[in-house]
Amino acid sequence: MIRSDRRGATGRGRTPATGLSRVFLMLVGLWALFGSGLSAAADAEGVLTVTQLNAVVKDWLVDKNPPRRQLKVEGRISAFNKQVLSLRHCDVMFVGEPVAQVQKSGAVELTGFLRRATDSRKMEFVVESLRSIPSDMEQLEARARQLPGQPAEKWNELADWAEARGTLYKDQPLLGKARDLRYQALEIEARGLPADDSAKMFELADRATQAGFGKGFVQDLNHRGCLVEYRRLGKNAPSERLDGFLALARERLPQCDQPGPAWDPLLRDKYFKNPEAVHEAANAAKRATLYRMLYAEVQLRSLLGRLKPDNSNVLDVARQIERLVPEEAARATQLREERLSERASQVTRLTRTELQALETEYRNRNQPAHATKLVEDWLAHQRRKLDPGDVEGAIDLANDYKTLAGQSEQGVRLLLETWSRVPGSAPLRARLEEAGLQLVDGEWLTPRQVVNRPEPRFARAIRAGRVEDGMTAEDARRALGAPTSVARVVTAGLVTEFWRYAPGDGTQRVVRLERLPGQKDFLVRGVPPALPEGTAQP
Repeated sequence: MIRSDRRGATGRGRTPATGLSRVFLMLVGLWALFGSGLSAAADAEGVLTVTQLNAVVKDWLVDKNPPRRQLKVEGRISAFNKQVLSLRHCDVMFVGEPVAQVQKSGAVELTGFLRRATDSRKMEFVVESLRSIPSDMEQLEARARQLPGQPAEKWNELADWAEARGTLYKDQPLLGKARDLRYQALEIEARGLPADDSAKMFELADRATQAGFGKGFVQDLNHRGCLVEYRRLGKNAPSERLDGFLALARERLPQCDQPGPAWDPLLRDKYFKNPEAVHEAANAAKRATLYRMLYAEVQLRSLLGRLKPDNSNVLDVARQIERLVPEEAARATQLREERLSERASQVTRLTRTELQALETEYRNRNQPAHATKLVEDWLAHQRRKLDPGDVEGAIDLANDYKTLAGQSEQGVRLLLETWSRVPGSAPLRARLEEAGLQLVDGEWLTPRQVVNRPEPRFARAIRAGRVEDGMTAEDARRALGAPTSVARVVTAGLVTEFWRYAPGDGTQRVVRLERLPGQKDFLVRGVPPALPEGTAQP
C-alpha cells in the first residue's frame, strides 16, 4: 500500500519536472509517505514491521536525497556483532553504537533513521536506541487474555496479526495459535446465530470447511441448519418441498442417503424428541445413524405422499419403500396388508387379472389361506351372477374353477347343471367329454362309473338280437329294430300292439306288446318263435 500510494504521487510514472517544481513534488511525495502512508502501515504506536520497512526503503531509493526522519521498527534478530545487526527478512542492515549492546537474539524495537550507505547505493538504518520487546508468542498470549467476552471480530483481528507474523517468520506455533483463534471466532459466531437462520449456519459451515476445521464443528452447523429446514416442512408439506429437503440433506449430511441396518427404535424416539442434544452427545458413527434417521423419515413421507387417492399404486409405493428406506420395511408390509385387505373386501369388483395379481401377492407373502379364500369368494360371486342358460359363461367359469382354484369337480358339476337346463348343447357335450365323461343312456358318467355300472336286465338279449317277456318297446326296438308293420287292438282299457317283422329271408316274427291302464310304456308279452313267411297272424 505504501509503495502504491507513493508511486501515485511521486513514482516513476510522474511527469518529469525540474528546479523548484521538482523539489516541491518530492516534498509532497515524502509528506504523503510519512504523513499518511507510513502511519497507515504502522501499528498504533507508529512502529514499522520489517515488511513495512522494506517497502519504505524501496521507495526511498528512488530519491537521491531523502529527508532524515526518525523511524521505529521491530523484528526478530537474525545475526549481530559489535558493529552491525540484521533482522530476519529485512532488506537493510542496522548500525550504530546501541548495536554493540545486544547480547542475544530475540525480538527488539529499534529507533533511528534511514541513510544511504557511503560505499553503495543501498540504504542502512542508523540505530539511535534499541530495546528488547516480548516475543510474538508472548504478545499474542497477552492480547488473547483480553479477548474473552469480545465479539468474533476481535478474535479474527488477533488471528490476522498472528497469521501475518507466523507467515513472515514461518513460525508454525504462531500459525497454530492463529488457527485456534479463528476457530474460537467461528464458535462465537455459531453461538450467536439466530436459531432459525439456516442460511447463515450453512455459510458458517462452508467457511469452517474451507479453513480446514474439524468435521465435528462443521457437522454441528450443517445438522442445525437441516433441522431448521426440517421443522419448516410442517406436517403437510408437498412432495416438492420434501424432495427439496432430501437434496439439501444429501449435500449437508454425509451418507444420509445410504441405507443401513435396522436402527434402535429407542434411539430414534430420543433423537426426534431432542435432536440437538442427542447429536451433540453422539460419536461419529452414531451421528451417521442420526443423519440417516432424519433423511429416511422425510424420504418415507415423500413416498407416502405419492399414494393416489384410490390407492391403486400402493404396491408400487411399498416396493419403493423397501428399496429406498429398507429400515422402514415394516411400513411397506403394513401398506400391503391394508391394501390387500381393502382389495379383498372388494373381491366382487375384481377382474380375473386383478384377482390373479392379488392372489399371487398373498401367496408371495406366505398367506395361502387368504389366497384360497379370495379365489373361492370370487368364484362364488361369479356363479351367483351366472345366467342359468349361459352355456358359454358356464364353460368359462368351469375353466376358472380348474385353473384358479384347482377344483375341476366344481366346474364339472356346473357343466352338468347347465346340461340339465340346455340338453344337447354341442359346446357343453364337447367340454364334458374333454373332462372325461361319457353319455350313457342319457346320463353323463365318469369312466369308473361306466365300468362299475351294472348291466341292464335285457342287455345280453338286446346284443343277441332277441326279445324277451318284460322288455319295453324301446328294448324291443333296440333288439330287433323298427317293425315292418304295427297293428293295435284296444279292449276294456288294455291296449295291445302286434309288431310284425319280415326281414325278407322267408321268415316272419310277430311280437305282442301290452299296455295296462295307468302304464306309460308297452311291455312285451308272449314271444312266439319266428314263423315262415305267409303264415296267418294271430
